[in-house]
Amino acid sequence: MWPNLCFVAALAAIFAGCAKSEAGVPQAGTAENAGAGGASTGGESSCHGERAALVQLLQTATSCASDSDCSYYVEPCLQTESGNCAGIFYVTASSVEAIDSQKADFETCLGHACGAGGACALGPTPPTCISGKCR
Repeated sequence: MWPNLCFVAALAAIFAGCAKSEAGVPQAGTAENAGAGGASTGGESSCHGERAALVQLLQTATSCASDSDCSYYVEPCLQTESGNCAGIFYVTASSVEAIDSQKADFETCLGHACGAGGACALGPTPPTCISGKCR
């Protein structure tokens, strides 16, 4: 019963405007997304390549054959790119180490930890493998 409640809570948050649709998601490096993640030593614009590489990895490392192949990765400063207010990405469990490494590169460029982009009560739902993709 709990997974159903989590699913309902996630849907309620989405319909309440917490998440944007794919069509309304600003892309990394655009003026609309400039400064996401807060002030930085390296500057958001100077870290565009590192941010783009992290986002690409989070969005493409999703292949799976079963639910056990999947995990979730929470990156609050990438809320926009995740499509939800909590920055939750569903990824292949074996890719988490590579994601951590790419995140470290991004944070090194920024000069600080990639912090939260705002408040959100949305929590991750159990990752599932649907049509060969973790979701």
